[in-house]
Amino acid sequence: RVRFSHEMRKSMKQAKIVVVGSFNVDITGYAERLPRNGETVFGRSVSMGPGGKGFNQATGAHRAGADVVMVAGVGKDDFSNFAHRQFASEGLSEKYVAEMDEYGTGCALIEVDGQSGENRIVVVQGANAQLSRAHVRAAEVEIASADLVLTQLETNLEAVDELKRLAKKHGKTLVVNPAPFGPVPEGFFEGVDVFTPNETEAEYYSGLAVNTEADAAKAAEKMRELGVKSVVITMGSRGAYCAGEDECGMVESPVVKAVDTVGAGDAFTGALCAKLAEGNKLMDAARFAACFAALAVTRKGACSAMPTREEAEAFQREFEATKHK
Repeated sequence: RVRFSHEMRKSMKQAKIVVVGSFNVDITGYAERLPRNGETVFGRSVSMGPGGKGFNQATGAHRAGADVVMVAGVGKDDFSNFAHRQFASEGLSEKYVAEMDEYGTGCALIEVDGQSGENRIVVVQGANAQLSRAHVRAAEVEIASADLVLTQLETNLEAVDELKRLAKKHGKTLVVNPAPFGPVPEGFFEGVDVFTPNETEAEYYSGLAVNTEADAAKAAEKMRELGVKSVVITMGSRGAYCAGEDECGMVESPVVKAVDTVGAGDAFTGALCAKLAEGNKLMDAARFAACFAALAVTRKGACSAMPTREEAEAFQREFEATKHK
């Protein structure tokens, strides 16, 4: 797969993104179907790869053209050796990746239905849960020089709160992907510039079921009432609903044969952030992100499945040309 050369990236005058988030080792098993409770099924294959919502989204943003700095935590174990190799392979700095003696590297156990591509996941947080305010503060100089900062809910919420504080201090666009969803402190939504839930997460935070575009519009408005400036609700193969300060509407997703949907939302969010960091409008960024994510689900894996910017742009051109025929 072709990636950007160092010279190409320099000439592009890359936008800079700081990601505060998780690194997990993904252990993925593929089977003809997912087992019912208490049942054992034979699998087709098993693989081990890099993951964690933070690393996935950092990879997506990086492959979509952004200069990415990540703040993360790993243990001191066999999985951390794997983590270091993945950062090096992707070309991401480890300057702000903390090694923690008392905690293991995060791990995700993933089961994938070989027919539909649907999945279910168990995450063991490990060192991710210990990421602290101090770890985030150590990267303040990077945050101050970033075009956009991004975080999720797969680390300690104190780290998320500290990123919010520093984003406000330095006037940076803050994107929050609320996954995995769960309780958040009062006032959490204030200061969030872009909120990127899927349908389930949107229902959790808005209290409204999200099944249709009209449902998504109502849920997005509810979340904006809580303090979020813009909302992008990802809706799988249907695309994404965007509700910003100046524009609202549905962004269509290309129809593809899904091989593996693990990391699809992360691919979308990473690509969305890369485009937003470059100054693109919300719906234009979401159109690119929808194509980036659709291309990713046609391949196995999470990070490994993510396309390059060139691949995604070519796919988007083809998709948009087909729409206008």
